[in-house]
Amino acid sequence: MGYLQGLKNRAKVSGDNFTRNRFRQHNRAMSREGRDQRSSERELAFEAGGSKKFSKAQEGAWHTYIIEGGTRPDRMGFGGAGSGGGPGGMGEAPTLNMPEYDDREVSKLAQKKAAPGVRKLRTVTQQALSSTHENPNVQKMTVRDALAGYGTGLENVMAGAERSAANQYGQQYSASVNAEFARFDAANRRQMAEFDVSSRNFLMEREHQLNQQYNEDQDPYAAFEEFYS
Repeated sequence: MGYLQGLKNRAKVSGDNFTRNRFRQHNRAMSREGRDQRSSERELAFEAGGSKKFSKAQEGAWHTYIIEGGTRPDRMGFGGAGSGGGPGGMGEAPTLNMPEYDDREVSKLAQKKAAPGVRKLRTVTQQALSSTHENPNVQKMTVRDALAGYGTGLENVMAGAERSAANQYGQQYSASVNAEFARFDAANRRQMAEFDVSSRNFLMEREHQLNQQYNEDQDPYAAFEEFYS
């Protein structure tokens, strides 16, 4: 039983540590992508204003927005409605669904493995019990030894079957755990990649729309204000 508990504890600790590390990586990536996106918005705002230098108040407002998020400043550096929109958020990280260790399955497997040994043990014991001796004392000793041997033999058979069942199921369980780790990792990477593509497409579309407005000979400052109003 100590082996079984140790296997379950190791799998649980490994799963907990993996989950924490992946969530931390996910959150760091999400924060980094968000800051990169907001920094690009600041550059677009700067270009849309004719590359006119921001005031100290404007720089402060944009810096706060880039680091902390929240409401996007307008060209003057104050809070804007942000109706220009943005890419969808990365959302919550995928869930790591660790498979449960099934003690009942191990028990059933152990019983199957023990069955041949138990049958053989019973046959041998029954033969010893059915034998007869003229001397009553010898008969009693034979019965006593047969019962004692059956108890010891049964304990050994069951212990061996439990170890074998635990090893066999442990391999299957470890494979299931590793498969879930791989699925979780792939889902997390896919989500990050999709968010990265969404962010890049959003910024390219915004830049394209602003460039179209510039080509129409609009004042860059007015074009930016109209776009984000």
